[in-house]
Amino acid sequence: MIHITFDENMKLRICENTLRLRLTQTEVSELVRAGRMENRTQLGQDPALAFVFRLQLSAFRLIPGVEFDGGRITVSLPEAEAKSWAQENEVGIYGEEPWGLKLSIEKDFQCLDQRPNENDSDAFDRALFASAGITTDD
Repeated sequence: MIHITFDENMKLRICENTLRLRLTQTEVSELVRAGRMENRTQLGQDPALAFVFRLQLSAFRLIPGVEFDGGRITVSLPEAEAKSWAQENEVGIYGEEPWGLKLSIEKDFQCLDQRPNENDSDAFDRALFASAGITTDD
């Protein structure tokens, strides 16, 4: 299992055949505003040794999808579905590739227990979703 946190907020988890991404309130807003987000993690002294993760909206996609090209993973979300998700009390957008990779793009919720050195002030409030009858699992 691989856990990567970008910019101290956006979280990517890769476990077996599942790719899960959690976004803060600001990141969800920025994704809708700009249509894409990209993060780069340097993996060595050579600038070419990097892992790049891109999340983007697509007017042409009907379901979430993923592409891998060298050191870049690109997840594309249907634009209309992503914009609706951003405004509604929906936890996530989910999909599965034909070869079995499961995709989960979710809103990041405040931790149930405070963790040292972790700031979740921009995370979504669990209480707001609970009042709407929506459960939020970690």
